Amino acid sequence: ADSGWIVQGSYYELMQTEGSLAEELDPFFDTLQQFFPFSLSRVLVSKTFDSGDSLEGGADLRRVDDSEDEGDFNRDYDRYHLTGALADFLLPDLTLALTGEYWASNGTDSNSMGFDLTRDFSEKFTGSIGSYYQLYKNDFLLDEERQDVRTYYFAVRYKPEKRLTSGLGFEHEDSDVGDYDTLTARSTW
Repeated sequence: ADSGWIVQGSYYELMQTEGSLAEELDPFFDTLQQFFPFSLSRVLVSKTFDSGDSLEGGADLRRVDDSEDEGDFNRDYDRYHLTGALADFLLPDLTLALTGEYWASNGTDSNSMGFDLTRDFSEKFTGSIGSYYQLYKNDFLLDEERQDVRTYYFAVRYKPEKRLTSGLGFEHEDSDVGDYDTLTARSTW
């Protein structure tokens, strides 16, 4: 911890098909899709400097066990990313993070950039704006998978005490099948 280095690795494997786990009378029964056996390997390396700036890089490799099982919600892909974050960017307590990514899946290669600007206005109140890209984005409420998705977001978080966090967020998605707007309010205790 004193050196500022973090190295993480993980491996997850789904060994048998996972189907709808809700009861048939549950309103979410039809939206919980089947996941066929797959593996997901991840590695992440990051370094935080004395100034508070940081650099992070990693890879996510997802493989479906049987290529015939590939489809919506179940894809092979490689994602490599590098993120640099600048603390106290232009203003105190303002952090700028820039992310470059490379995605590869089924003959589709894609490069993307994303950013996040987060400001701690006080110990209790934080605001963020930014944009990120996903080659595949699952929407289980609408029972669909969207591809080539650019998301723009705005979020505020309020933490009045150690055990309570509330937030409000807005996302605009620009994808291959259209634009979607989502407003999310949540509170965690």
